[in-house]
Amino acid sequence: MQLSNRNRYAEELKRRAIARQRFRKIVRCVILNRSWLTDVGEEKLSLNVKKNIALLIRPKQKIGLLNLEEKSLIRTDEKLRTTAERKRLVSLMTGLKCFSKLPPKTRARLAKYIKFMVINPSRVLIKQGDMPQMVYFILTGEVEVSKNTFNPITNTWSNLIVRISGPGECIGDIEMLENCPRLNTYSTGNVVELLVVFHEDFERILRPVMEKEWLEKRHSIEALDYFQFFTKDQVIDACKLGILRQFEPLQTIYYEDEGHLGYVYFVLSGECMILQCLEVLTAQRIGHTFYKLSPGLSSEDEMKSGYVKKKHFIDVGSITFGGIFGLGEKSERRVIMARTTVQCLMIPRFWLFEKMQNPGNVWQRRRFYLDSTIPSRQSLFTDFVCTRQWKKFKSNTIQSNLVHASVSNPTRIQDVPIICQIIEDNI
Repeated sequence: MQLSNRNRYAEELKRRAIARQRFRKIVRCVILNRSWLTDVGEEKLSLNVKKNIALLIRPKQKIGLLNLEEKSLIRTDEKLRTTAERKRLVSLMTGLKCFSKLPPKTRARLAKYIKFMVINPSRVLIKQGDMPQMVYFILTGEVEVSKNTFNPITNTWSNLIVRISGPGECIGDIEMLENCPRLNTYSTGNVVELLVVFHEDFERILRPVMEKEWLEKRHSIEALDYFQFFTKDQVIDACKLGILRQFEPLQTIYYEDEGHLGYVYFVLSGECMILQCLEVLTAQRIGHTFYKLSPGLSSEDEMKSGYVKKKHFIDVGSITFGGIFGLGEKSERRVIMARTTVQCLMIPRFWLFEKMQNPGNVWQRRRFYLDSTIPSRQSLFTDFVCTRQWKKFKSNTIQSNLVHASVSNPTRIQDVPIICQIIEDNI
C-alpha cells in the first residue's frame, strides 16, 4: 500500500513537471511572437519627423512575416535539417523582400548560415565606432539610425536620428563593404525580428554580390557634378539610400508630381522624352472651331458645356546624361518616358533637401531652372491654338487662290518645284 502511494505521488510530480514545461514553452512562444499576435492597427504620425517620413515612403508591410513553424525551421541546426526542410528554407527566403535582389544561387548558399533573432525595444544593435561583426536583415519592426554629431553653435555633441529603417532593409552592410568602423548607432524602436549573417559568411557569400552594386552606385555619384561638394560620409549615405534602376524603351519613368514624397532621378545613360498631355475641349460654333484647355471636370460636366474632349501629346524635349527631374517641378499632366534604354540613379527627395545636402538651396534653384526652361501646360496650349489657326488660315488662302486662278493659270503640277510640293503634316 505504501509503495503504491509513492508511485502515485511520483507520477503526479512528473505530470506537474511536464505541465510546467509546456506552460513555459507556450510563454516563450508568445513572447517571441507577440509582435504578430497583437493587433497593432495602423501606425499614426508622431512628432518624430524622421519616423513620419520613413512611415510615409515605406510600403505597408504585413505584421508577422514568418509563422512559428518557419521560425523554428530557421533556428534548426543545418546538420539536423532534412533535404525537404532545406529546400523549403530556400523557397522561404525567395519570398522575403530583404533577399529579393540576391541571385538564386546566392540565396541557396546563404540559407545554411542565416540566424533568426528577436530584439526587444530600446536595445542597441550596432554602436557607432565599433568594428563590424554582423549584418542584419529586418523582417518586422523599426530600427532608429542615429549619429553622434558636433554642434558648433552650442559646442556640444548630440546623438541625432538620421533615419528609420524598416522591414525589408539591410543594416550593417555599409561598414562591411567599406571595411571601416560603424558609422552610426542602430537602436530598436519596437520589437524587431531579424535575420543575421555573421562576418565570415558575409565575406564568402554576400560580398561578391553586394559589392558590385555598391561600387556602381559610388561610381555613378562620383561621375555626376551635382555631388562634387559631398563629403565621404554623404557619399556613403547617398549610396545606401540610392537606387540604380534601368528602364526599357517606351517605359514610363515618371508621372506628374502630386506632392508625394518620392525620388529625384539622375540620368546616367540613354535618352528620356518629356511628353505633355493636353486635354483640349473643342466645340463647333458658327462655322468656327473653338478650343479650351480642360480644367479637369468630369465627362458629364464637359458634355453639358457643349465641348468635346480630345487628348494631344506633345514631345516637349529630351533628357540625356546628367539630366535631372523629380525635384518637385511643375509637371501637371506630364509624363517622362524612356526613348531608349535608360539607367537612372534615384535618391530620396527628402534626404537631398536636408540642410547638409542642400547648401545654398542648390536643389530649389535647380527646380526653378527646370520650371523656367520646360514650357508650361498653358504655354503649350497657346502655341497649339496658334499653330492650328495658322494652318487653317494658310490652307484657306491657298485654296481661295487656286479657285480664282484655275481658269486662267496654265501652270501644271510638273511646273511646280519638288521642294514646294512637300506637304506638311497636320497636328
